[in-house]
Amino acid sequence: MTYEEFLNKRYKDCFRTDNNHIWGDWGLDCIYHMLDEHFFNKETNIVVTMEVTLVPRLKEKYPDNKIILYNLEHKYSIDGDRPYNCNQFWADVYKNGVQLADEIWDFNIENFAYHKLIGAGDKFRFVPLRYTTWFEQYRQDIIPSYDVEFEGNFDTPIRKHVLSTLCVDTPECNKITFKVANTYNLETKLREKQDARFGFDFPHWDFPETFNAFRVYESICINRQPIIFDPFGVTSKEYFKDLPIYIGYLSPQSIWDATRQEPRMDVAEKFKEMTYTDEAYEQYRRSIVEDFRQRTGVSVPDSVLAKIC
Repeated sequence: MTYEEFLNKRYKDCFRTDNNHIWGDWGLDCIYHMLDEHFFNKETNIVVTMEVTLVPRLKEKYPDNKIILYNLEHKYSIDGDRPYNCNQFWADVYKNGVQLADEIWDFNIENFAYHKLIGAGDKFRFVPLRYTTWFEQYRQDIIPSYDVEFEGNFDTPIRKHVLSTLCVDTPECNKITFKVANTYNLETKLREKQDARFGFDFPHWDFPETFNAFRVYESICINRQPIIFDPFGVTSKEYFKDLPIYIGYLSPQSIWDATRQEPRMDVAEKFKEMTYTDEAYEQYRRSIVEDFRQRTGVSVPDSVLAKIC
């Protein structure tokens, strides 16, 4: 497939007939509904895409509209002029899209440093993930079959370390049932998450990186308490406060201790309280930014908290 053919495919994948102001593929259906529910409930001249390669085409298609790129990828930590987890080709593609976009919405305040580095700090708006009622179709009364659900590929040293640490013949691990789910089908993924008492988030790479806020968000919104293995400690706990269980050191004993607890069954409602109303959401945004400033000493302009829509 040529790059132009790839662009044509992404353009078709992201088109929605019911709301052509939001461009995102079906794997991001929850984000589509989050935006539609909270930010497009009134007349607006903005067009939002979660696909950076579409920014040039959308600028041509909607010349009179403000084009927003909503970034849902982690851009921390940085290796020279690009994120560690991104090759040079896609780093250049991202920079091109950023230059053409009118604003950058981003789900992680930690990503501000990268956007400032590439000259887009003034376009950066912090738009963390927000509860949407769309998830309630997956909040069913299902008795889980497993203790812990893993999601993702085991294709890096730290992920192989996680697997080798927990899938061993020890008294603790022998009493815990694990499930591995890896799919880009959102409906299948969320139904798989329902079948475990806890979700489990762990790093993909061996350098300091933020925990996967998107994966944690999905678990919480379907009311499955996540366990977060956060060895680097670079992400603000203000995102989800005390709703997850945090583990700084991974061992059979630490997972055993976490899973012997009864999982909280109020995490979805608590997150809804934190983010659903406009007033609560603005306070939520500010608390995360202030925590980031205090923890890191990074100077973040007030423009990152500019009014959304």
